[in-house]
Amino acid sequence: MHRGNLNKMTTEIIDGVIQYTLTIGDSEISLNNEIGKQINIEYLDVINCIHCGTKTKNSYGQGYCGKCFRTLPQTDRNIMNPELDMAHYGISRDMEWAKKNSLTKHFVYLADTGEIKVGVTRESQIPTRWIDQGADKAIIIAETPNRHIAGTIEVYLKRFFNDKTKWKKMLSTKNGNLDILAEKDRAFELIHPEFKQYFIKNSIPTELNFPIDEYPEVILQNINLERAKSYKGKLTGIKGQYLIFENGDVLNVRKHGGFLINFKIN
Repeated sequence: MHRGNLNKMTTEIIDGVIQYTLTIGDSEISLNNEIGKQINIEYLDVINCIHCGTKTKNSYGQGYCGKCFRTLPQTDRNIMNPELDMAHYGISRDMEWAKKNSLTKHFVYLADTGEIKVGVTRESQIPTRWIDQGADKAIIIAETPNRHIAGTIEVYLKRFFNDKTKWKKMLSTKNGNLDILAEKDRAFELIHPEFKQYFIKNSIPTELNFPIDEYPEVILQNINLERAKSYKGKLTGIKGQYLIFENGDVLNVRKHGGFLINFKIN
């Protein structure tokens, strides 16, 4: 039995397969080794902020208390909307944080999550960003010197590409069969001329292999621990930040950031 607060799973790639680690309290659980086993999760009706540890009645932004959500630079509006980042004008909740996370190299990318989507990430988050989104294939299409420019390119391309992952489609099958190189060429033709200077012509796709024994034929439910209080089921795979169970239920681990749980593997 492991007891502690949930946080997003960490990942690394070994021998071409994504390896997932779930930290519960003082325990680091290599979840790839637990696929095929029975998982028991019990929510203990406590949420602690994933930043400051304060007990909070409500979780904001996947695990923050209200104060941290309102004040931290990593929860500012430009995280969800990078085109709104103003750090290049000297405006930020924390300029030292912005120098490392906004005023640094960013990439615009296309990812195959069942459909081609456009997104933005900083250099240090590749391929983590793609893994967290459950992309079976992704490719960098543009490199920019800051978050704002990358976000502005993304906004322009959102007229032609999705910018949200359809999670049910992403979890229901192995994707990566779309012609992402052709879509990259299409993006270059569609983009406004002023942004073409940032495009990378010689980038190649990255393929990602998730540890999944069996994809669900139908997703029955996206488990909500606040309502369900507990859950048990046979783990058949992991994709994005989701645990996939034998009967088609899935659990978004990151969505439950800060939840205090008991976690047991049979």
